[in-house]
Amino acid sequence: IHSDDDLQLWWARYEELKQYDDLVHDVPRQTGLGLWLDHQRKSRDLTDEQKFALDALNPDWWMTRREWHWECRFHELEEYAISHDDCCVPISHSNQKLALWVSRQRKEYNKYMNTNQQSSSLTPKRIRRLEDIGFVWNRWEYEFKKKNVLLD
Repeated sequence: IHSDDDLQLWWARYEELKQYDDLVHDVPRQTGLGLWLDHQRKSRDLTDEQKFALDALNPDWWMTRREWHWECRFHELEEYAISHDDCCVPISHSNQKLALWVSRQRKEYNKYMNTNQQSSSLTPKRIRRLEDIGFVWNRWEYEFKKKNVLLD
């Protein structure tokens, strides 16, 4: 399984990694250490001890930058939904990153539904997570229905 040399090399890389505060953003991507970390993210051969050690450094070590950004925006949307009772972040919202992200999720959903699913950054799991917090895929339809309900 893992030779002693492989394990020694793994732990040496781990010691290098300890100097970084943020394993998602600080580790230079195109260096030996950055490539090693990317390999760890994809590896199915990590021992429980290795996973625990990486988690101790940073529980988000397994995420790519893109995944980390998605998760950050998702959590911001969860907070927005709790305080506003919906997920319809207006484009004029003070948190422009969140407003643009919400808009992008709708575009990605349309791409997912209407074209090759592989060209979309949305996955069934992400779609389900968004829907679980009340995400509205068609904002205009939602607003129209809401106004008609108020008029009735």
